[in-house]
Amino acid sequence: MLKRPYNKYEEKFHIHWETSNTSFLKVALLLKKAGIENYYFMLKLYDEDLVNIDPYDPDITPEQMGKVLVEVSRNYYYFLREVARVPEEGASTEVGGGSPFQLHRGNLAQAFCFEHNISHYLELPRQFGKTTGAVQRYLWQFSYGTTSSTTIFMHMDKAGSVGNLTRLKDSRSLLPEYMQMVFTLDEKTGQLKKDTDNVNEIRNKKLKNTIITRAGARNVQSAERVGRGLSVPSIWFDEFNFILLNETIHAAAIPAFSKASENAAKNGKPFAICITSTPGDLGTAHGAYGFDLKEKAARFTESLYDMEPDEIKVWLQKNSSNEMVYISFSYLQLGKNREWFEDQCRRMNHNWLKIRRELLLQWNKASNNSPFLPEDIDELEIMSIPAIETLKINKYYEVLIYRKYDPYKRYLIGVDVSKGIGRDSTAVAIVDSQTLEIVGLFINNTIRSKELKRFLLTLVLDHFPNSVLVIENNNIGDAIIEDLRHTALKHHLYYDYAIRLAEERRKDGIIQKKQKNRIIYGHEVTSVTRPRMMELLLQFVSKHKEKINAKELVDQIRHLEYKNDNRIEHASGQHDDAVFAYLACIYIMFYGKNLARFGLFNPYNFDGSEIQEKNHGEDKIGKIFKRLHVQRAIKDNPFLAGLFEDLLTIEDEDRAIQQEIFDIEASDDGTSTLYQSDGFSGSKIKKNAFRELNARASGRMFNGLGSSKSTLFGVSDKYSGSSWW
Repeated sequence: MLKRPYNKYEEKFHIHWETSNTSFLKVALLLKKAGIENYYFMLKLYDEDLVNIDPYDPDITPEQMGKVLVEVSRNYYYFLREVARVPEEGASTEVGGGSPFQLHRGNLAQAFCFEHNISHYLELPRQFGKTTGAVQRYLWQFSYGTTSSTTIFMHMDKAGSVGNLTRLKDSRSLLPEYMQMVFTLDEKTGQLKKDTDNVNEIRNKKLKNTIITRAGARNVQSAERVGRGLSVPSIWFDEFNFILLNETIHAAAIPAFSKASENAAKNGKPFAICITSTPGDLGTAHGAYGFDLKEKAARFTESLYDMEPDEIKVWLQKNSSNEMVYISFSYLQLGKNREWFEDQCRRMNHNWLKIRRELLLQWNKASNNSPFLPEDIDELEIMSIPAIETLKINKYYEVLIYRKYDPYKRYLIGVDVSKGIGRDSTAVAIVDSQTLEIVGLFINNTIRSKELKRFLLTLVLDHFPNSVLVIENNNIGDAIIEDLRHTALKHHLYYDYAIRLAEERRKDGIIQKKQKNRIIYGHEVTSVTRPRMMELLLQFVSKHKEKINAKELVDQIRHLEYKNDNRIEHASGQHDDAVFAYLACIYIMFYGKNLARFGLFNPYNFDGSEIQEKNHGEDKIGKIFKRLHVQRAIKDNPFLAGLFEDLLTIEDEDRAIQQEIFDIEASDDGTSTLYQSDGFSGSKIKKNAFRELNARASGRMFNGLGSSKSTLFGVSDKYSGSSWW
């Protein structure tokens, strides 16, 4: 991926607010509302003389025709906005027939990738024209955008690739005659001759461009021949997930494509591999390969619109292991509502296999080993929500945010660490410690340990300063934890105490076992903890779906299966990194013995079979305070009762363990708390901790009827953190 070849024209341009294609205006305003600075790039017009010129005007002058052709050749967005026509049922097939090209977030992302020579994988729900965008791009490229170039249309069968070529020809026939480029002047005879145009191939003799159709293969040998024959700078794989032997074809095509794309880049011509497909069947080899291809691609983000070409190149290297971008938008993100979805379901006769694939973009998995009930998975998929925003970290990484969050609340941040070599992914899950809802996710299969440490530092210190980090302490995680212990995140790292037996030789020669405690940072996944984590997940899928309904998390949950009678893990070719990042947070909330040290109070009980909210009844409070001889004080002061409500639910065993922890710390190197830190960050953390305690206590004291201007702990929002500690 190199710099786009059209930068020389971008020094001066007009923003075409006068366009009659309102879909472009709507998308521009939508991007502006989303905070994109370069929200108007699809409205660029280099020749201001064309502001009020209609390319289809029958009275257009030769001079104006020339200006239109020049603008089209260097401005693909102008072609889409003002010139392109899409054939449709019942519409005229004459010049100017069909309908104007309708822009939305999905095909704009595709056009942007084309313009920057980025190979991409596009998934869109039905009726949003995933093939239409590709057809219009290749029509522009064939007629105006490049020279001496060949494009391959590949489909699972010959009829499909020929059908796409026919769509291109039909779109071309709707353009003004001076723009159709179907005739070439014969220099010998001086007559116009029609260029090659048959079912399988078309040629543009003037620009020396060709489009050829190809179909999939039936055996490995022919698949390799097809792949090696794709030595061209532009390849379109349509319905890639249904092309037999697509892995063989794709692997054979990449070396040939790489050489052709290098030549195109050297000459400033466009190049890219485009994949458009509906989700496939993971039970087939070609479906599994398509899934793996898109999983290794970088997830498209609209923040790319504000990046320079060199920055996009770095972003791609840091987020993709196969130099591809994965583009996917749900029907909600594309402006449709629940009524539209229900109407489509009726039109599809409630065929849920097709609905999941074509409307919800869900991959079919034919497995009888799922640990979950089918109705639970169906309901979870329907409840799944896309990200509402993204949080940019260190310029090139983005966290998907699913719910509005308060940076001053206590969040758990679970980290499942991988090697960053393109196989397993590193996943980071942000979880609300009070509701146990998933708030954010970060999944990346290329990030290395050094970058991950910088990522976590920025995520916590700049965005979630009161959070608690729960890192899986595998081999890689241990090294990251050890490094972070020497940073500002030292007091954010969750740890527990484990009791082990050590031998002690007494003077009289008698050997006796003695208990010794050790600190365990992070979270261990062992033969003991893993079944417990899965029991919790089964409970959440069954009865608390609203807490785990982030789309990317749901996608991984639905692909879990029994590998044997006891072990649950991802199916072949799938991933469970996000699942374990989330479960790391949930596990310590139910089984962690050091929660109070980090200001964590689990509002739920789990008896091994069911998760229920804890009962903070007045009888239990009164019983405990009666033992402490302060029952009267509690009765007269409801504030105290509310303040200690969570602490009073700790079982006798937990209180004993907490006391043991405090004694150990006092005898070692002094106290070690989440809030103990120096400098400005320490002050902010202390201030935020008091703010949270004030808010919680105020809610109990005033029963949510309003807030008091004076804080209950005597600490205002302007507290500097220089005292009280």
